[in-house]
Amino acid sequence: MKNSFPLAQKMLPEIYSTVDMIMKGRPLLVLLLFAASAVILAGMYYAATREGTTTRQDKWAGVLSDLDACSRRKHVKSAQYDHFAGIARQEREHDAERLFRAMAHAERLQEYNCANAIVRLRRSESPSSTARPTTTCAGASTSHAVRRRDCMQTTSSAPCKAATAMRHAC
Repeated sequence: MKNSFPLAQKMLPEIYSTVDMIMKGRPLLVLLLFAASAVILAGMYYAATREGTTTRQDKWAGVLSDLDACSRRKHVKSAQYDHFAGIARQEREHDAERLFRAMAHAERLQEYNCANAIVRLRRSESPSSTARPTTTCAGASTSHAVRRRDCMQTTSSAPCKAATAMRHAC
């Protein structure tokens, strides 16, 4: 029984020596894996902190643009509803006229709220942001929503005409 595996008995010392070599190199392997993971974590940390350096203006630029576009749509819809109310008045459909006037008023309120949100976001960007208007289209220095909001707050129609002219130019 002792001699039934002579080849295995000869190979056992070679296998044990190979295992010993691997075990001796194991701390070096662990150290290399640790160093690689530390480098990866440091890179991830650097990337995460670098993304935080974008300015607040860049961060809110898309939101401001969306709010301005929403305000433009609300202005167009309110003008359409006013036009529909005029048609209903000509056709002596008083209930429809009241409905369209109410819808136009609701659209103007929403437009006004969009303009207020734009103004508040610009103020929250930085202390000096109120003096720095944004360009929205064709060289306009303030957004359509803010012009319309200012128009709604005045009693004179001159700012309204200027805001409407700028809207048509854009």
